[in-house]
Amino acid sequence: MGADAASVPAGGRLSRFEGLLKRFSDIVIRARGLVRPSHTGTLMSAEPALRRAIPILIVCFLAVLAIARFLSLVEDRRLVEDEAIQSLKIGASLMRAERAALVNAAPLEGATLADEADALLTSALPSELIENGRFAVIADPAGTVVGALPGYERHLGANLDTLLSGIQPLMMFGERAGVIETTFEGEPALVSSATLAAPLGSITFIQKESDLYADWRRSVSINVTLFALTSLVMLVVLYAYFRQTVRAREADALYMMAHQRVDTALSRGRCGLWDWDLARGRMYWSRSMYEILGMPAKNGVLSFSEVAQLLHPDDGSLFQVARAAASGKVVNLDRSFRMRRSDGQYIWLRARAEVTRNAENEIHVIGVAVDVSEQHALAKRTDEANTRLQNAVENISESFVLWDSRGRLVLCNKKYQEVYGLADAEVTAGTSYETVMARARKPIETRQLTSPSFVAGERAAEAMLADGRWLQVSERRTSDGGFVSIGTDVTQLKVHQERLSDSERRLMATINDLSAARRDAEAKARQLSDVNESY
Repeated sequence: MGADAASVPAGGRLSRFEGLLKRFSDIVIRARGLVRPSHTGTLMSAEPALRRAIPILIVCFLAVLAIARFLSLVEDRRLVEDEAIQSLKIGASLMRAERAALVNAAPLEGATLADEADALLTSALPSELIENGRFAVIADPAGTVVGALPGYERHLGANLDTLLSGIQPLMMFGERAGVIETTFEGEPALVSSATLAAPLGSITFIQKESDLYADWRRSVSINVTLFALTSLVMLVVLYAYFRQTVRAREADALYMMAHQRVDTALSRGRCGLWDWDLARGRMYWSRSMYEILGMPAKNGVLSFSEVAQLLHPDDGSLFQVARAAASGKVVNLDRSFRMRRSDGQYIWLRARAEVTRNAENEIHVIGVAVDVSEQHALAKRTDEANTRLQNAVENISESFVLWDSRGRLVLCNKKYQEVYGLADAEVTAGTSYETVMARARKPIETRQLTSPSFVAGERAAEAMLADGRWLQVSERRTSDGGFVSIGTDVTQLKVHQERLSDSERRLMATINDLSAARRDAEAKARQLSDVNESY
């Protein structure tokens, strides 16, 4: 890449694309993100289906969660009920056995039924059998309650048929009736009973379902609340997901629009985007870069060797640029070089890039490359035209000088320097008119010329030089306000004019002499005629 970029007049268009690059520099990162493995492309193609499936999956998750918790709560209720039934059965059997043991061991003498009932309830009834609102009452053979646990004394004297509905099976079969469901004080309850040794009648355990299922109901409330909160959170997440999806689609649409605009601008401007990953030796090109080189566009990246093969061997190598960028010697690049098109022809490119580091501290060279083949060819043609013009100006016989609108020297030839005695250092481009005239050789005599044929802004003068030569200087204004001056050597013309004037003077003298001789001859002829007449 040894060519000089300053020789290519492409600064204006490069400046516009530099601003375009700074505005859309994130496109490089996004474009590299598009270069992914095939499985990522498959996931991207399946994204719409996954997006539509997410609400269904969330609803299914909530439904499965609800069914699982419902079945779990039903199972918990069954376990609570089974445990309560088992406890009621065990309690009835245990109290029957305890009563029989007490009667056989030491019968109470003179104790009333109430005393015996209280003694049985206080001494033989374990505390584990009277938890969760469960209690027991003892009735006489007639079914009248004669003993109750503390806190339930209000039921003393009541009949079991009055307290419990449908108690007859228990009164008849006792333990064999098992546990039955009935109502106690208007509420559902589980009841078990056992026949006691005389004189007591039976012991009845009562378990209100409201007390039995109190903990279970609290668990149900907690589960319902947690499920509702979970559902609410999932719905909020789903709403946020859809909002984010909508915004992502809008952002993607904006990105694609901006990307298309940049691609269009790059393509129309014959400009390509580069991102050179020095650490991995890979290079990303925009679509427009492939178009410049006539290559089919692809989404992948190019290797270091693939790009190096396209460079002209006389324009340096990528290795030198990579080494300079990696060593930190250069931060900005501005190079002109040639690259081979797909048809084998080389085109001129001018690249401007900046050496940057990403979040992983990897070195990247990011910039643009503009096709300056036309500008390079134009510059070459301009140089050739300037050379031809300079040669033409140098080869004319007249002195030639061109001044700009500010009175500064643009161009002059050697003839002009010779006429006015100016050295090369004194006629450099940009020298003011006053400075050149002050250093120039002054003419001996100057005569202004006028002519009706002169156009506006045209003037002419004749100047006699120190060596005796005459120079006719013609000046005309140019369209940009400057003027051009051409000096023609008219020395021979002046000599011819002098000779002509001298010949004219001699001719006039001869004519005058001839006229005088004629007059003398005519006078003599008249005199001679008069003499003849006299004689």
